[in-house]
Amino acid sequence: FAVETPEGKSPKRKKMKPMELSRTHLFLDEWSLSGELVYVLFLLHCPLNNRIHSVVIQALFSVASIWLIPS
Repeated sequence: FAVETPEGKSPKRKKMKPMELSRTHLFLDEWSLSGELVYVLFLLHCPLNNRIHSVVIQALFSVASIWLIPS
């Protein structure tokens, strides 16, 4: 998996994000959660601003607690 790149750039950093996202999708497929939660997690990777970021995190935790914690 060695990739030749010009010196000064960090290819490992750029390659990590798609891997993290695909790993997140695999994790969500195992839990068989809805597509909305996948979209919320995608928003967490690139938040528009801090206010939206915190709102999305709160929504994610409330939704995840409903699905993952048995009632």
